[in-house]
Amino acid sequence: MGRVLSRNTIVGVKAEVTEGTYNAPTATDVIQVADIPAAAPVIDKINRDVIKGSLSQLKPLAGMHSGTIELMTEIRAAGVTALVSDQPEAHELFKNAMGRYNAGTNATTVAGSTATAINLGVGEGATFAVYDVVFILGEVRHVVSIAVDTITLNAALTAGAPAAATAVRAGHNYKPGTGGTVYTSLTTSFDVRLCSWAARFGT
Repeated sequence: MGRVLSRNTIVGVKAEVTEGTYNAPTATDVIQVADIPAAAPVIDKINRDVIKGSLSQLKPLAGMHSGTIELMTEIRAAGVTALVSDQPEAHELFKNAMGRYNAGTNATTVAGSTATAINLGVGEGATFAVYDVVFILGEVRHVVSIAVDTITLNAALTAGAPAAATAVRAGHNYKPGTGGTVYTSLTTSFDVRLCSWAARFGT
């Protein structure tokens, strides 16, 4: 019964506008998860080992508060394009966890491509970044370098060089941040005040 009731829990994820300030998720921020998120708060304890003419000890003080939340969710996209409308449901969560995000734009090849060097239309190379994932001729590859409108793949396409006008599908790419992360704070809420407890007890 507990597992059945837990499926009725609502989990919402939303980036904070100001770090440390709760930004309440709305109905559009709800994501599907595999289980109830596990929260593990941590409060540092500061011992007060002072010399005060007595053998008694002073009570420790509470230090920095931190914590982690673990959850499992699917990483599939919501559609077949790199548009905002097709971002994975847990986009904000992935973006915050990794630090960097890039979504290319679906492109089309022009003549002269090889199995590893893909020539794109004018200006289309600028929408991709190194390490982006692309989908060409039914195969998934990483972009290892970009020279204007030519992207080089990490491995040759099994099908060989694509003909002109072949679709190059872009992906939603999450990568470790370098030099710090822009997305410094995230709110993950399964709101025990309103949603989860009511669902667990079936009220």
